Amino acid sequence: MTNNNRQKPLSCKMLEIMMTDLDRGIMEQFYKSLEAPTTAKDLTQSSGIGNIFPSAETDEFLFDPCGYSVNGLFNENFFTIHITPEPSCSFVSFETNAQMNSYHKLVDYIVTIFKPGSFQVSLFVDNECLEQRNLFALPGRDLSGYNMKTKAYWEYNH
Repeated sequence: MTNNNRQKPLSCKMLEIMMTDLDRGIMEQFYKSLEAPTTAKDLTQSSGIGNIFPSAETDEFLFDPCGYSVNGLFNENFFTIHITPEPSCSFVSFETNAQMNSYHKLVDYIVTIFKPGSFQVSLFVDNECLEQRNLFALPGRDLSGYNMKTKAYWEYNH
């Protein structure tokens, strides 16, 4: 038996940005402080994270003594950010399934917020997305002062 009322699933795209060697000044805000207490919700706004997808409903957590995570939902989409601010292993991950024709502005904004020493961008797509030639309009060599070192593309069929 088939269900003819079933809607076609959304085309699947998943963007991930992994950032390392993060700016010390930026990372300081992700430490809990007795002198200047802040809530995770306040930090979402003051850090610029709240401007990534302004209409998103967010659930955030500021860890003790340091670290931060946020999950956001908007429309049919999500985003998530996890931050480890310690200098010896600073790391920020960003992930979203937001459907965009180009991710250039989004990646540029995320990189501007965290100012990493280096970062990697991964884009995962389904077959329908592969047919869109502008899909790979990812940031090129002129992204907030960063230079692209490598670019890879893999396609697997079964």
